[in-house]
Amino acid sequence: SLNSWVDIERTYYHILKLNLKEKKEVEKLNNDFSFLKKQLETYLSTLKIPELKRASFSQFIEHFFYGVDYNEVFDVNENEHSIGTQNYYFLNFNYTDSLKSVLDSFFLQNTNKSFNPSYQLNHIHGKLNSKTEKIIFGYGDEMDSKYEEIQNLNDNFYLEKIKSFQYFRSPNYRNLLRFVNSNDYQVCIYGHYCGLSDRVMLNEIFENENCK
Repeated sequence: SLNSWVDIERTYYHILKLNLKEKKEVEKLNNDFSFLKKQLETYLSTLKIPELKRASFSQFIEHFFYGVDYNEVFDVNENEHSIGTQNYYFLNFNYTDSLKSVLDSFFLQNTNKSFNPSYQLNHIHGKLNSKTEKIIFGYGDEMDSKYEEIQNLNDNFYLEKIKSFQYFRSPNYRNLLRFVNSNDYQVCIYGHYCGLSDRVMLNEIFENENCK
C-alpha cells in the first residue's frame, strides 16, 4: 500500500541489473515477477465495472471532451485555427474496460448531435482476458546506461520483462506510432504517473515534432 506499481517495475529492473551474471537469480526474478502479474490479473478480474448513471458519466465526459479551455488549445497557423477537439485518441494504461464503458455510455445517450466527436481507444498495455492484447507488465526505460549492456548479452531471457520487447506481440504500439506520426496533436494527461517505467513510450509521444 505504500508503493505504486511503477515502484514494483523499477525494483524489478534494479534487481535485474544487479544479477546480470547470475542467470539462476534472473530466472527466479522473472518467475516472481510473472507470479505478481498473474495475481494482479486475478485480482482485477474480480472487480465489477459498475453501470454508470447519467450524472456520473456526465462528469467523466466533461473531463474528457469539454475540459480544455480554448486558450490552452495550440493554434497551428496564423488564422487561429486550432488543432481541433473533434478527434480524440485515448492511450489507455488501464487493463480493464472501465474507460470503454464510460465512452460507450456517452455515445449511446448523447443527445447533442452537433457534438459527435470521433475517437480511438488504444489499450497500450493490453486488456484483461484478451488473447490478442495480452497484459504488458514490466520496465520501459531503455535510455538507462545499463540497458545497452543487457542488450549486448544477446539473450532474450534478460529482456522478456522489458516493455518494448512485449510491445511487438500486439499491434497497439505500432498503432500509437502511426497516430503520432500522422498529424499535429496535443496531449492531456489523466491520472498517469509518468514514471521512468514508461520513459521510452512517453519520449516517443512528447519528443515527436507533431506534439504541440
